[in-house]
Amino acid sequence: MKKYILIFSFLLFVNSLYSQILYEETFENYPLGDFTTDPTGATPGLGNWYVFLDKNTASEVKIEQEPTKGNVLVVKNAINCTAKQKDLETVWNNRTTGNNVLLVEYELYAEDLDNTSIFLASLANDLLADIRLSVGYDSTLQVNKSYLRVSVGQMHHKEYLNLNFIKRWIAVQVYADYNTNKQYAHIPALGITIQNVFTKAATPLKQIQFNGGGGILTKGVYTNSVAHKLDNIKITALKSVPPHVLSAESFLATKFNIYPNPATHVVIITNSENILVNKVTIYNIAGKQLSAQNFNNEANLQLNVAHLASGTYMLHLITDKGKVVKKLVKK
Repeated sequence: MKKYILIFSFLLFVNSLYSQILYEETFENYPLGDFTTDPTGATPGLGNWYVFLDKNTASEVKIEQEPTKGNVLVVKNAINCTAKQKDLETVWNNRTTGNNVLLVEYELYAEDLDNTSIFLASLANDLLADIRLSVGYDSTLQVNKSYLRVSVGQMHHKEYLNLNFIKRWIAVQVYADYNTNKQYAHIPALGITIQNVFTKAATPLKQIQFNGGGGILTKGVYTNSVAHKLDNIKITALKSVPPHVLSAESFLATKFNIYPNPATHVVIITNSENILVNKVTIYNIAGKQLSAQNFNNEANLQLNVAHLASGTYMLHLITDKGKVVKKLVKK
C-alpha cells in the first residue's frame, strides 16, 4: 500500500510541474438570486465580480440552478450588461516558474440571441480573445443565420456560419503561449481551432468579461428576454500547448481533403502532394480514442466510418511528413 501511495504522490508532483490550476469558478458557493450589490459596476460584488446593469432595460445578472449542472451565472435581457472578473494578473503571477502557457477554459450557453460573448483582456486592454456567438437576419432569405466569431490577438478573427451552438453548452479553451508569443482558440464541440501571433509582446490576463445581448430575433426585430449562461471557468498555467491544439490548423493539414463531409459510411482522404499516410486514428471531441487503422504508406485512402454515431470527430493522420488533424462530421 505504501508503494502505491508513493507512486501516486510522485505522479501528482510531476503533473503539478507541467499543469498548475490557478483559478476556478463554478458558482456553487453563491446563493441563488441577484448577483450584484452595485448595479453601476464601480465596486466588486460577490466573488470579486463587477456587474453593470443597463438602466434602460430590465437587465438582470443572477445565479440560477441549471438542471444537471448546478449553479450557473445568468445574464438576462442584457443589451449593455456585463459581469467582469478583474485583477487576474495577480493570479497569473502566482504560477510556478516555467509554466508560461496560459489556458483559460469556460462553458457558455446561448439561446436565440443578438450577441453573447466572452472577452479576455490583458493589461493595457490588449485583446487576448473575444469569442462571440451571434444571430443575424438575412433579409433576402428571411431567415436567421447563426455565426461564431473567434478573435485572438490584435485584429485577427474568423467567422463560422450556421453552426449548431444555440441552446446548448459549448466548452471553449483559449491558450496564450508567452514563450512563443502565439495564441490559440479551441472549441472541441465545433471542431474549431485557430491560431495567431501577437504583433507585440502579450501581457498577462487582467480580466474576464461576460456580455449578453438583445433578445429573440424574429424578422430582424429583437423581442422577449433571453438568458445567456456561463459556468466552469478555469485558469491554468502549463509548460506547453497540447500537441492536438498545435497541429489542428497546421500548414500540412491544408494539403488534405476529406469527402464527403458530413459522411455516412465511407470517407475518401486525398492530398495534393502525394504525402504518404501510414495510420489514421479517430478521436471524439472529448479527446477519447475510438479506433485506429494502419495503412501501407498510401496517398489516397478510404476510411469506413459506418460504426460511428452522429457527431463531430477528429481524424489524426500519421504521415511521412508529420501528423495532420482533420475534422469529420458523421451524419
